[in-house]
Amino acid sequence: MKQPVILIGLPPQGLFLLREISRAGHEVHALTDKRTPGYYSKYGVKYLVADRVELKDRLEQFAYKFGKVRCYIASGALLDVILEDMPELFEKFEMYPRPIEAVAALNDKMETYRLAAALGVRTLPTYRVTQTQGIEGLIFCGEKLIAKWNRNVSFYGQPRFKTYEVSSLNDYRSIVDSLTTSESEHLILQQYVPPDEGLTAYLGGYFVSGACVAAIVAEEVRYHQLGIASYVREMNIDGLQPQLEQCLELLNTVEYTGFADIEFKYIPSKGILYLLEVNARPWGSMGILKAKYGDLYNIWANPAAPEALRVRRSNSKWCSLFRDMVAIAKFGKSQKSLRPFLTGALSIAVAHDYDVLNLRDLMPCWRQILRWRSVDA
Repeated sequence: MKQPVILIGLPPQGLFLLREISRAGHEVHALTDKRTPGYYSKYGVKYLVADRVELKDRLEQFAYKFGKVRCYIASGALLDVILEDMPELFEKFEMYPRPIEAVAALNDKMETYRLAAALGVRTLPTYRVTQTQGIEGLIFCGEKLIAKWNRNVSFYGQPRFKTYEVSSLNDYRSIVDSLTTSESEHLILQQYVPPDEGLTAYLGGYFVSGACVAAIVAEEVRYHQLGIASYVREMNIDGLQPQLEQCLELLNTVEYTGFADIEFKYIPSKGILYLLEVNARPWGSMGILKAKYGDLYNIWANPAAPEALRVRRSNSKWCSLFRDMVAIAKFGKSQKSLRPFLTGALSIAVAHDYDVLNLRDLMPCWRQILRWRSVDA
């Protein structure tokens, strides 16, 4: 058996890592809770942790037992907890992502925008939720905004919303009045670009000291709800390379190592790209990387200096199966037509990778079906 690997968090991207690293011959010790799909996988040894104290205690035990082994953080919320309460763990493990200074900077949207501005990367006008007078003035003038979190604010799961459209003063005041003190410190508002004016996409990949080892540029095609994509596909980047290289310079500047995705809004009519955020960790649809590269296992063999990867296709597609079924159903119902159902079903069938469905590890998919049925009931 190869050296053990620690995995923190088992959302869909954590489940992907659990399966891939286990198949590479490593014993994976994963920290999670029962609400994540990866808890029900046949791979790895699972440990339930309910709060920050349990998380820290378990990781301290691993450091004592295994030494400085590889440790992957797959959850954005748990990454925030570790950065805030347990920064010393970056010294006790061979941590991915790293270094801590780079991860902390990229994990904060406002700090990311500051770094981006210094490199000439475009960003949309963004305001802290406490800038009341300026925000109310923009809304009064007809400006539509979107509320999002500067950083994660929950230990497990999702906050009350991921993104929220603010199109009136009532919307804004309703959000402000409902925020806790902690939430108000982390909520920001950003200029909204309607879907018919620009598409949301990302450049996701694996990086070593800022150098790109593997990458894909993918367009978010359908959404389960605002801010949560259910279907993504590789996109043509003709004419975008210079702007994408500027975005990549962000990771190079901070010498980032690990998986990351750079999310952006692209306005085709203007040929302009606006940086939205950098997820300095594995991301939900990262399985699309495996669809593109036939030998992604090279990363598990030597994550600090992996061998070059081989591209096996250039039209990769990824689907969050159950979320996408809901997205297709909602759209088809709104259009009062069978065509969206048929085209949607076909696109699901030709996807190359799915978030939880895997014929060699069916229990996470089955548990997700049961969970959705219980919610509907």
